[in-house]
Amino acid sequence: MLRFIISLRDSAMQIRVGYRIEIVTAQPTPKVVLLDPHPSRRKDMVRQPKPQINSIVDGKNVRVEEYNDSFGNQCRRLVIPQGGAVFTNDVIVSDPGLPDEFDKDAPEVWPADLPAEVTEYTLASRYCEVDELSATAWNLFGNFAPGWNRVQQICNYVNA
Repeated sequence: MLRFIISLRDSAMQIRVGYRIEIVTAQPTPKVVLLDPHPSRRKDMVRQPKPQINSIVDGKNVRVEEYNDSFGNQCRRLVIPQGGAVFTNDVIVSDPGLPDEFDKDAPEVWPADLPAEVTEYTLASRYCEVDELSATAWNLFGNFAPGWNRVQQICNYVNA
């Protein structure tokens, strides 16, 4: 169960982000999980994270190794014990509630003209059948003008 509760206080939103996730396994299963707000939001946390991972079978803490990936996300590497594990956390993050900044005049940049350090963000996802979805994407969004408007149309579609 994922929980998002929003309340207003002093013109900032208090966003409660919590979860209780049970994963049942027939055998010990290596896993990497990314379940926390991004570390860049640490300064905005009103209540710090209290992540727990416990065995379903005996309730003992599961040994976890933490690290940050190349995007700065906090990752937890573990072996889910036979029987499974319960993942829980409860965090409150303060947010001013302002919309993200954007530039309606932002142009579309030809991939060959992008800086090398952003190339990794343009690579296909292993979780998405890009070769099968490319035609669909062009059918849905190819008629929109390149640039900010096209990106906004994609966001609207995804969030609808």
